[in-house]
Amino acid sequence: MSFRNEFHKLKNESFKVKLEYIFTYYWIPILTVAALLVILVSQMIHFATRKEAVLSGHFINAIFEQEDSERFLSDVSSKMNIEEKTSEISLSNSLLSSDDPYSMMAAHQLITAQIAAKSLDFLVGDIDTLSQYAYDESFLDIRTVLSTEQTAVLSPYFLFIDRAIIEQISQSGEPPKEFPDPTKPETMKKPMPFAVQIPENSEFDNVYFAQTTKAIAIAIICNGPNPTGAAQFIFLACESFQ
Repeated sequence: MSFRNEFHKLKNESFKVKLEYIFTYYWIPILTVAALLVILVSQMIHFATRKEAVLSGHFINAIFEQEDSERFLSDVSSKMNIEEKTSEISLSNSLLSSDDPYSMMAAHQLITAQIAAKSLDFLVGDIDTLSQYAYDESFLDIRTVLSTEQTAVLSPYFLFIDRAIIEQISQSGEPPKEFPDPTKPETMKKPMPFAVQIPENSEFDNVYFAQTTKAIAIAIICNGPNPTGAAQFIFLACESFQ
């Protein structure tokens, strides 16, 4: 029977019969169209509500308490004049375990990929971990992006690497047996400040690193898209300095 004959036959049938006919013979196209509409609408909602990440940071071995983190970020965003309806500070984290070397490898690969993609502005973690990245030349000389006011407030909390050791590694390909203490620039030939140590019991420390007793610091990525914003974030995160 042709489609035309079927159509004429259905013209005189009840609405229920017509509906049953349609779903019997055309349910696959109907479901396909419905699925496409759902995907289209969800994509439209996603793009309409998507926020631009104006600043991006990664936290090594940090635990995010969602409510405290959102409150802290809202406060910092307000002070940085970030419009929260359209923009956001994007944070990611990785948890390390000394019992699981794969977690450390995965975290390192994630951070390295973010740095290579030039999508990361700052890195937060314990001093020993950040020092390892610093000698890979991952961070800026923090003085180059801090204002005079910020430098005056934060300089007592600077952490240092020795540029002479980086030059030595570059020439010989071999790291030294022992690296200098990042809190003692006087023991270095060419000290360069690469990070700021977060004060204990600061709001920032309590929100993100309440589970650890290690000293925490923030460093600015050398090729990040917003080093000035990262410097401002550091300054605001360390308000207990003031």
